[in-house]
Amino acid sequence: LMGFEPGFRGRGQAMKAYGRQGWINGLYQDIPLSCLTIGSKWKISFRTKLYDESTGKGVRCLPNKRFAKACPFLTFKVTHVDGSYRMIYVRDDELAMSWKPHGWNFFKDSFTVTEALAASNV
Repeated sequence: LMGFEPGFRGRGQAMKAYGRQGWINGLYQDIPLSCLTIGSKWKISFRTKLYDESTGKGVRCLPNKRFAKACPFLTFKVTHVDGSYRMIYVRDDELAMSWKPHGWNFFKDSFTVTEALAASNV
């Protein structure tokens, strides 16, 4: 499920994912294949926080966990023409070390589009 809440510093709105059954049930963005030029560099940044649904209180993330209780990360599902796919994960390791459980945290990372990523059916 998805909803909205006041954004960072009360400005605008922030998307909120809840009722999730697993780490893969988060928010997603479709990116047209035509945007993925080989060698292009993408910078990604956003503010994020984690909370316990039962209490509404902020929680810390665990940088040594891959999925359950992991710090926020981005997942790209790269689907090839033959239907096979692989997952690419983008993590901000600095964020994991400075995580503030009761407030907003700034995620930032970048990646370069490889030939394999550009040739997929993202």
